[in-house]
Amino acid sequence: EEEEVAPERKAAVVELTVRRERESAFLLLPPRACPRLPQPHLSLSLFVSQDENFDALTATGEWMVDVYAPWCPHCRALEPTWVALAARLDGAVRVAKVDGTKQRGLAARFRVDAYPSIYLLRPGGETYDYETGPRTEEALADFALGGWRAVDPAPFWRSPHGAYGRTAGAALGAPARLAAAYTRLHRERGWPA
Repeated sequence: EEEEVAPERKAAVVELTVRRERESAFLLLPPRACPRLPQPHLSLSLFVSQDENFDALTATGEWMVDVYAPWCPHCRALEPTWVALAARLDGAVRVAKVDGTKQRGLAARFRVDAYPSIYLLRPGGETYDYETGPRTEEALADFALGGWRAVDPAPFWRSPHGAYGRTAGAALGAPARLAAAYTRLHRERGWPA
């Protein structure tokens, strides 16, 4: 018989797994990564996104994306709800989170001006902002599964998949990519520190 796991515990398991796998560009938590979670939560589809693979992995399907900051109290309060939303929408809509303080290029593509910022990405480049409404699992699931129809899509120039979004992301993400390249050259080829 499986024990009931509190939402805080689920969030802690996800966060621990995310910390261990920080090097991967997108992280899907397979069932074996969370063996102590009860059966309904074994197929969590919570992704942690980064600049490098964002376009390739969000090109198909619908995505709910939370751009957050680790220091933000509202973001921390949303975390258990976001984990529960990932379990609830498993298969229907993919759920992702982006650390806007580390993935500045990706945050710029979304034109984030406050944390947390929640978006629904649809095929074809449509982007819908979840600006109003409660941040409950029920309300977010309703928005993801059709409530977005009551909201106008963001203009094309605000889409992270549009030309402006890609350009802004490339410009603001360049310093991080250069730093990573230098670090790799320092480690692999002994370049001076």
